[in-house]
Amino acid sequence: MIRSLLFAALALSLPLTAAEKKPGDKKPSKSKAKGEEKKAAPLPYEVGEFVEKDYPFFSSTLDARDVGEAFPKDNLTPRGLVLNLGHNLWACFDVDLLRVSCIWEGEEGKPPITLVALAPRSYKDPGQKTKDGQDDLPKPVGKVWLANGIYPGWQVGTEPQFSDPREPGPTKTEVGRGALAVGHFKRIRTTGSSAILEYEVAGAEITETITGVDEPGGRSVLRTLRVGPSKNPLVFVAGAPLELDKDRQLNPDYLRTSVADNRLHFLKLPASDTEQIWSVPTLIGPATAGSKTAEAESKADAKDKATRWPQTLTTKATLSKDKNEAYVLDDIAIPTANPWKRNLRLADIAFLDDQGHAAGVTMDGDVWLISGLKGDLNKVTWKRYTSGFHEPMNIVARKAGDGKAELLVYDRNGIWKLIDSIGTGEADVHEMFCNLFSQTGETREFPNSMKLAGDGSLYISKGGQQGTT
Repeated sequence: MIRSLLFAALALSLPLTAAEKKPGDKKPSKSKAKGEEKKAAPLPYEVGEFVEKDYPFFSSTLDARDVGEAFPKDNLTPRGLVLNLGHNLWACFDVDLLRVSCIWEGEEGKPPITLVALAPRSYKDPGQKTKDGQDDLPKPVGKVWLANGIYPGWQVGTEPQFSDPREPGPTKTEVGRGALAVGHFKRIRTTGSSAILEYEVAGAEITETITGVDEPGGRSVLRTLRVGPSKNPLVFVAGAPLELDKDRQLNPDYLRTSVADNRLHFLKLPASDTEQIWSVPTLIGPATAGSKTAEAESKADAKDKATRWPQTLTTKATLSKDKNEAYVLDDIAIPTANPWKRNLRLADIAFLDDQGHAAGVTMDGDVWLISGLKGDLNKVTWKRYTSGFHEPMNIVARKAGDGKAELLVYDRNGIWKLIDSIGTGEADVHEMFCNLFSQTGETREFPNSMKLAGDGSLYISKGGQQGTT
């Protein structure tokens, strides 16, 4: 008898309908009138918010092309890490162009971005789909403090260039595709409530932290850069900040402004045989009621536990009653009632061994470790392993040099290798295994499939509708 495992409560709704526009029509497709969206039956379990406010980051496309007259109009991030800076401050880091595309202050009680992409839009209502194309993409919600156009955040040389060096897309309005030739993103580390970015530019190793500070004197964002030895002079483009009162605007004497736009700040770094450390304050906003001092914030962060999700959950299966059939289905319950109120919409599963251990990835960016998938399936355990991925659809377990299985997740940002660097049973490092292939902002360009070959190679497929470009 062949047994197949059927995981209950899968609610993944894929947008397989045709585009809403006629061939050759270049005008944005019209969305359905309010109330006409397809409504699915309400979920039979409680689900929290798509963006978890206590996790250091999540991933998303971000459309900041229309965030105010003072900011660049050409600003779309197909591959973005949205960093939670605390105090309802957010920053989007473009893993392709190595730039901060946007920093903003959210609106109280609202998510930091518009929830129009497939995963967040259908998170609580599986009947919701997305429009095709790039007209209706996630946008920052709140007051934008800083923005950058589509140019590299790090450049080799002595003067900044404000253009996209990558090969242009087939449409003039299309963002250049893929990573930079001169630099690449390496990994994101999570520690407590913070995230650390690591990348390389022309051989120089760079580590960056972006921190929100809320003090009685005002609210600010600080970017701290540790730049390794560099054979080349480098330029760091900080961006165009919001114009504030002079006594609130931070403009250290080591920051320069562009001749073309005297609000666009950048920093020149000379070639160096030793490590350089720079602190680049963005700006100061108005003070808020109940502001915490930096010292109090540091003490609060120190209380973070090494294990973010200590709970292990248990479910059991309903075995098939068919005893004489050659092929049967066993129904394994998913822990829909969990402490984090996460919706478990499994997109893929990878077995780690033949002892019933596996890892599953959800469309909403979570990875779970699963055990007990053998025998009578009477005790299947679930443990959260990591989060923050961009609509992932694939997970692969590949045998590493030490014989252990390493996990790789394929999402819209690229292929990530998951690492538990401190032995907590949770992945605290997402290492960029490969993002050399391109990704547009198209809502229907999904990371469709990733398979492991016998020699350890990975084969991927991706595709989707091109609706507006």
